[in-house]
Amino acid sequence: MSNKEKVIKNIDIIIYIAVICYLLDIIVLGGGDLTRIFGISSKMISFAVAVVLSGVMILLDLKNYITNKTLLAVAGFMIIVVINAARGILVGDNISMAILLSDVKGFLNFLMVIPMVYILNSKERVVKLAKICTVVLTVLAGIVILLCFYRKYPESIQHMLYNFLSENTICGIAGLTRNTVRVFFHTASRLFFCGFLFALGFSILEKKKTGWMVSMVLQVLAIILSFTRSIYLGLFLAAVALAVIVFFFCKEEFENFCKRVAVMCIAVVCATVVISVIQGENVFAVAINRCILGITTESPGGDATEDPGETEDTEENILGNLESEQANLTIRQIRTETALKNIAKNPILGNGLGTINDPNGDLIEYFYLDLLSKVGIVGFLIFLLPFAIASYFIWKNMAVYDRGQKIIALCVWSMVVYLLIISYFNPCMNTTTGLSIYSMLLGVVQPWKNNK
Repeated sequence: MSNKEKVIKNIDIIIYIAVICYLLDIIVLGGGDLTRIFGISSKMISFAVAVVLSGVMILLDLKNYITNKTLLAVAGFMIIVVINAARGILVGDNISMAILLSDVKGFLNFLMVIPMVYILNSKERVVKLAKICTVVLTVLAGIVILLCFYRKYPESIQHMLYNFLSENTICGIAGLTRNTVRVFFHTASRLFFCGFLFALGFSILEKKKTGWMVSMVLQVLAIILSFTRSIYLGLFLAAVALAVIVFFFCKEEFENFCKRVAVMCIAVVCATVVISVIQGENVFAVAINRCILGITTESPGGDATEDPGETEDTEENILGNLESEQANLTIRQIRTETALKNIAKNPILGNGLGTINDPNGDLIEYFYLDLLSKVGIVGFLIFLLPFAIASYFIWKNMAVYDRGQKIIALCVWSMVVYLLIISYFNPCMNTTTGLSIYSMLLGVVQPWKNNK
């Protein structure tokens, strides 16, 4: 091996490690307030190392990347971001600089596509990355199950857990009823479905299946215990989409998918019954009430208003919860109406980044309305273009992919479908959470070096 090859190999290793650190930071640390170096989060350091080094390597080998359609599509959207940031600063009406900076910062995370495309070009790298993320998500899912018994712990432990997790923006714990709490990891809870899909894929691909089946069960339980309506909806619709695409594009694996999902569902129901007995409350009933009535002790902004250990399921509190939910719905309606008015002003090109879609100047949860009001239909379509290209690649390259890449590519595709769905209610597709998985998809759809 020449010195040049050794240098390239070492740089590749650094980029790969930086990508892993970035993803683990997102999954475990949520807001990233726990690990800061000179005021900079470890997540941003990993991001910078991965993007800069991979960017340099791609520039040095530009002839092999200049025609990469996914990179070109992302570059097109980033140009839209720059143009609309300038429009927001120079000619924008009803613009907030704080929101503008937040918009730019959020979409910069899409640059993670550069290291993803550069580094995820072999089966070994993709599989190792997927397994690491799945194992970590499985551990966090186990922690969710332990935290769901929050009210059973001594008061001192309750306060310690609540203060540590909430102050470091890692996890929110909110009281729902006298016996039940909502456990929501700020990032991991949105990604448990992604970990479930990877575990499902590996349970098919590998001989040792028990561990992956347990992982599937734990992560679905963690999703249930998040009591989050948008995640429930996203899980259901993305699962249906996966079933359809596997049936049509990977029919030989359809039976395997169905068998494992069926076993997982039985195990989840049994485990949920056990949790309900221990808690002294029917988890399924609480989830249904949460979906239908939205009963919660949370504030309209979504954060717990007090330590759930201090709340009781009294008639007064239930009435307060219903009033809080009504206030929440009112705020959402006002935000929707404001965003629609802004969209109507300039539907084609948008009004520029930083456009205020909330009367109080806050960020809104409705990502698509927010995006359309800022970059218009043109920017919106360009944002979705990489996903369309990736979907086409999967269809086109099914004959090229080996069994492993075929299953993993379909799983990651379903992850993005799921994130696109929940982004209607939660703005995760302009954050590290959504854009990291979006970028991963654009990396794994490439034919791997060790394939045909």
